[in-house]
Amino acid sequence: PLFKKDGSVTPGYYASKLNKTILDDLKYPKYVIGVTGSSGKGSTTSMIAHILSNSGYKVVWNKNGSNLYNAAITLILNHTNPFTKKFNADVLLMELDESFISKIFKKQKLTHLVVTNVTRDQPARNGSPDIIFDKIASSIDDSTHLVINADDPIVSRLKLTHKNITTYGIDKTKYDLKKPISNNVDAAYCPKCDTKLKYSFYHYGHIGSYKCTVCDYKRHEPKYHITDVNLDEGYLIIDDEYKISLALKSIYNAYNILACYSICRELGVDSKIIVDTLNNYILKNGRVVEFKVGNNYGTLLTSKHENSISYDQSLRVATNYKKDVTAFVMVDAISRK
Repeated sequence: PLFKKDGSVTPGYYASKLNKTILDDLKYPKYVIGVTGSSGKGSTTSMIAHILSNSGYKVVWNKNGSNLYNAAITLILNHTNPFTKKFNADVLLMELDESFISKIFKKQKLTHLVVTNVTRDQPARNGSPDIIFDKIASSIDDSTHLVINADDPIVSRLKLTHKNITTYGIDKTKYDLKKPISNNVDAAYCPKCDTKLKYSFYHYGHIGSYKCTVCDYKRHEPKYHITDVNLDEGYLIIDDEYKISLALKSIYNAYNILACYSICRELGVDSKIIVDTLNNYILKNGRVVEFKVGNNYGTLLTSKHENSISYDQSLRVATNYKKDVTAFVMVDAISRK
């Protein structure tokens, strides 16, 4: 607690060296919430934190995006009384790297886990989407309430092994695709019987409405869903009732908003508080930056390294822009692996 640098890896590193089970015997708060997935977890975590704070909860969260093991130790210990071992907040909310969920929460299980999506993501480090999925599935049991993307057939595999699940999804929109952009779809086959999945539409990547023609594996009607989305005017409608503005006009961003709406409703937060917060929310995670140079206005969209879905969504935002613009595509790093 003396360091007070939540994003620093160094204090957590030395603390774990001194005591390998240092997180196991702490007195955690009522809500220990994780947000994981190949992409979108940072933005989703930030929105959840703002909503819960506006609802009166004292929230501790990794606002700088440090989501690995030693950074998590630093964050948790900095907000824990060293004598009573009691966590000093109502909610511990963490953006989590899939590989470190079970290591951070070995004895204390998450009360809730939001899973945004599972896609091909930094393959040199993560391997295939199946490996990513297995890391998530093996990190939790039915004591953890899952809030998952029903439109992702990989994420929906959690319904085959876990029971405590709430789902969210997006209904058919005018922006959907009949065929995927790439032939390399991450979820082409049924996880139950290996039959090729049939899609009625794709929102992006392998995210959409799918079903197996042989067994019963399919996209089920979600509990929370976006019933209308208008990227031109920049808004979405949740459950035919709640209108929320889109700061970033993309289906990808709509999913992040729906994910945080769903988890907050499951925690009992009033819909009006959620909607009001999101309509006044300004994304400050560095992924979307508005700027001005001379008389020229610009937008910087930062995509995740080696994640084709993230690149695709940034390109779609740029190509859907209605005004005459100049577009720069910059690649600042390629894996040496």
